[in-house]
Amino acid sequence: MFVIKLGGSLIKDRGALRSILSELEVLSKEHRLMIVPGGGEFADLVRTYDQEFGLSDNISHKMAILAMDMNGLVISNFSDKFTPVYSLDLNNKLFKKTINQKYKNKIPVLIPSQFLYSRKDIEPSWDVTSDSLSVYIANFLGAEKLILLKSTDSGKDSVDPMFKEFIEKYPVRYDLINGKHPERIKQYLYTKS
Repeated sequence: MFVIKLGGSLIKDRGALRSILSELEVLSKEHRLMIVPGGGEFADLVRTYDQEFGLSDNISHKMAILAMDMNGLVISNFSDKFTPVYSLDLNNKLFKKTINQKYKNKIPVLIPSQFLYSRKDIEPSWDVTSDSLSVYIANFLGAEKLILLKSTDSGKDSVDPMFKEFIEKYPVRYDLINGKHPERIKQYLYTKS
């Protein structure tokens, strides 16, 4: 399985989002995919509220995860092929075994709050965003690879401050791809898988 982390800045770009999701629909015929949404503008709004109201780290963290949920629902609305998944079975071996049956001909889109709220080993902080959380999720699922779709070619500079630490703590193979060029996803999957 490939976990595709779809950056929030791409989700707000309707044209880019359509192109990416269309490409993923085609690729899902030959590759098992799961989408993890970024928080994007919804998370930016949480940052504004945090600054305005002095929210606790725990509350800000939970609200930012809800931002990921909202973007996941936006993605799920694209077509019937994209189906929201509200939890990951804590027995992930069972989840991995049943995912192929339960989501056959579908692309699961993780609505991550239920799963992430249950995790006690993630420290609430603005340094831990959906980039690091996608590492955690991909590691939990035993994903073959994590693909982070970004809105630029800036590479490793475009991830959150804790990303490197999460990669070391929760090892997973990963790569960053400019999502504004969705054809690169196909090229990547067929040359790296």
